[in-house]
Amino acid sequence: MPSFTDVTAGTARETLSNDAPDWTTTHLSIVHQFAPRQSLGVDIARVSRFGLSDETLTVSAYTPVANKTTLFFEAMKSRQHNFLARDSFQAQLLQSFAQGYGAAVGVRHARYDTSKVTIGEITLEKYFDAYRAAVSVYPSRSSSAGNAVSYRAAGAYYYGQRSNVQLSFSRGNELERAAALLPITSTDIRSINIYGRHAFGSGWALDYALGRATRANITHHEFGAGVSFRFR
Repeated sequence: MPSFTDVTAGTARETLSNDAPDWTTTHLSIVHQFAPRQSLGVDIARVSRFGLSDETLTVSAYTPVANKTTLFFEAMKSRQHNFLARDSFQAQLLQSFAQGYGAAVGVRHARYDTSKVTIGEITLEKYFDAYRAAVSVYPSRSSSAGNAVSYRAAGAYYYGQRSNVQLSFSRGNELERAAALLPITSTDIRSINIYGRHAFGSGWALDYALGRATRANITHHEFGAGVSFRFR
């Protein structure tokens, strides 16, 4: 596959059941693929919650280390860090096996003003022709709020080189801020999301996302949309 560059701009909005201001995210990302399983990406985003905003810069990369083994790295820096982490670093190892099986293990370490959070990941997946099924577990630990764990089940249908539709369910507890400037706490979460991308022959693609989540007895309804263009 020849090298290419994807440029994507998108926005998402979450409405909350407690009549709090909507949560919004806008972002612009550029990803250049040098070769299969080898890419470099940059994303800038503005996230608004609790009447405050954070701006972030994220750099990510995929690189192959063996025939069926790929390393993923991601580093994020928040300018204001009112509610997001001050910075974070993630490393992930992805392994493909025979008969469409795969696995991923990773860790993400995030630093807040008064706490540190480490989140692990273990994912098992299986591809069936144009379909994918996966289950994940995310154990996490905070220096101030103790331990938590969440689970995720996901399925996907790939109906083109760049087109797909995906469905995911999450359940468990996550370590996050319930409001701006508050300490990290363990929050119960239940969510269902549908998202994907539909590509057009001209190089354009449309991204979309719909979701419903309950965090600490507050219901979030999410809608997201974006547009992407591929340069070769």
